[in-house]
Amino acid sequence: MIENERKYFKDFEIVHNFTTYYANGYVEYNIEKGVGGNYEGYDFETVYHIEICYIHLYKLLYYNEKNHCMVDILGKSGYSNIEEIAKDAIWYEFE
Repeated sequence: MIENERKYFKDFEIVHNFTTYYANGYVEYNIEKGVGGNYEGYDFETVYHIEICYIHLYKLLYYNEKNHCMVDILGKSGYSNIEEIAKDAIWYEFE
């Protein structure tokens, strides 16, 4: 049996090139549940296999010191590498 579960995060910090980025979104997991046994084969237990299947970002922000405001860079041209770095950092943290 496979179930899905989401873990939400807010203001997850990613530091890259002396700039701090903040990510909001969720991590979606696939949870596969099965039945396993012990070494003697008499007792059974529930065995879980959990893996990340998707990372969704709602916002990816950084503080612009020139304008003194937070700027959302999610989906903007020129920032796709920051999105990938953020997803990798989130993947590493939530795995």
